[in-house]
Amino acid sequence: MCCGNTQTTVSAPEVPEWLENFYKRQTAAASELYDTARDIYRQRVDFPLYTEPRLQQLTPDQVASFDLIRRNVGIGDPALEAATARATQAGRTFADMGGTPYTADQNIGIEGLTAANLAPYRSIYEDDVVDATLADMQEEFQRQGLARQGAATRAGAFGGSRHGLQDALAQERYNRAVGRVGADIRDRGFGRALSARQADLEAGLRGDIAQEQADRAAAAMNRATFQADQGRMLSSAQVAAGLGQQQQQQLFRDAAALQAQGAQQQAFGQQGLDLAYGDFQAQTAYPYAQLGFLQSAIQQAPFNPAVFTGQTTTSPGPSTLGQIAGLGIAGLGALSGGPGIAANAAGIAGLFCWVAREVYGEENVRWVLFRKWLLHASPRWFRNLYMLHGEDFAKWLRDKPRIKSLIRKWMDRIIDKHNKEVLV
Repeated sequence: MCCGNTQTTVSAPEVPEWLENFYKRQTAAASELYDTARDIYRQRVDFPLYTEPRLQQLTPDQVASFDLIRRNVGIGDPALEAATARATQAGRTFADMGGTPYTADQNIGIEGLTAANLAPYRSIYEDDVVDATLADMQEEFQRQGLARQGAATRAGAFGGSRHGLQDALAQERYNRAVGRVGADIRDRGFGRALSARQADLEAGLRGDIAQEQADRAAAAMNRATFQADQGRMLSSAQVAAGLGQQQQQQLFRDAAALQAQGAQQQAFGQQGLDLAYGDFQAQTAYPYAQLGFLQSAIQQAPFNPAVFTGQTTTSPGPSTLGQIAGLGIAGLGALSGGPGIAANAAGIAGLFCWVAREVYGEENVRWVLFRKWLLHASPRWFRNLYMLHGEDFAKWLRDKPRIKSLIRKWMDRIIDKHNKEVLV
């Protein structure tokens, strides 16, 4: 048999029992999943409607804030109207309010002296005094004349020129005395009348001046009082306007406080509504999510079953090197598009070949031979260890060429030994 030229080719399934059981479970699960999906579809013919409220209504505090503003629109208008009226009143002038500017009395002064205005001050007895005095002087003059006549008679000169001269001189002295006495009496009367009138004029002037000063002071006080009243009116207008603004501002602050509190309550209520709607959506989508989860689990088929079905060719006489060369040619043909083990392996190149691919390189078909030994002939504990840590070990091995060389020699011995056992 070893020296003959007959070759025997046997096609037989090589799927491990554990993988066959896996696909059986997958098929049963897929059938059950379809039945479940069909039942859910039949039960969910109509679109599910959410009948609960979606939007939180306005809270009582928010409504109260709206009503507060609505009821008190123009709350500051009376104060503003009062302020306007007072400001208008304060803007009126002294003349607008009936005041008249003060005008000094132009008649204050001393009246000119006339006989008419001096007459009231003349003594009503002045003429009687003058007459009485002149009568006394006349009587004295006559007595003196009699005395001269007696003296002249005794001297024997009565009726003579000497007697006549004495009478003439006496008459002249009498006339001068009468004129002097009358003028003096009248002059003293005039002086007294003038003094009295001057005193009355000065007293009247002082009174006029005092009255003028009093009138002037009263006018100044009236104007000062008016100005003070206008200032107070203007100040009260400003206070009234400020109070109106404060009333409005306080109203807005109260409304804003109610609005903020109501907004918080509304936000809390909206969160509850959103949570309820989210729960409804999650409950509605829950069956479909479960189906999707199961479907994703079923679709995760880790192996290609075709990899485990192949041909075994037995021929006497070929050496191990010749068999490896033949497998290499078949692998290269598979990589170029032809059928073979390498073509199947290329479809699942990422499964259970981490260390062998790192040691041999992806273009060397020997990593496929090692993987075949790993899946079919390796000890269970080694296969499990390789599957668990192989990927991490390959990453660690990437920059360690000397260790790769040692592992490659060990893998070569494993591959050669397995091929000998298969060919025997």
